[in-house]
Amino acid sequence: MLSSLSQWSEQHIRAVFEAPTEQESLQAMKETFSPSIKAYLNGKPLGFAEIRSMILLMRNNSPNGLKIRWLQAVEAPHDACNRGGSMGGSYIISGILKTKMGTEKPVEYYRRKTVIVKIESQAISNDRFEDSRRIVDLDFVASDFPVDEESSKIE
Repeated sequence: MLSSLSQWSEQHIRAVFEAPTEQESLQAMKETFSPSIKAYLNGKPLGFAEIRSMILLMRNNSPNGLKIRWLQAVEAPHDACNRGGSMGGSYIISGILKTKMGTEKPVEYYRRKTVIVKIESQAISNDRFEDSRRIVDLDFVASDFPVDEESSKIE
């Protein structure tokens, strides 16, 4: 039996953002997102190429690496095998470096994300043990916050 949709999502999102190399991150993206994904970030439509570019830019601007911390996850599988269904959750990405307006030195930020995804099997073989699940629909809201003493206490 396949892992739950929440477990699958948590594992795959970590692999995308926390991968030690860009190549491993790109591979994780291929194993996480359908090439024909329908996605919305803060209400704006995105395709696979835009998602990939955003993730790579975030990774490239984070020399110490990114870290994911899941806050919650709720799932609704379509069947007992967990081949597909819906999942909603929220997590924090830490380690983001951005330049604040009026400063030259990058400042550390964290991103709060809330996601609702539809996961489907993208199987091309009849191997029922192959985990061919991919995110086919993704709606997410994301906001960045500077890391300071006050926000560190919230973490």
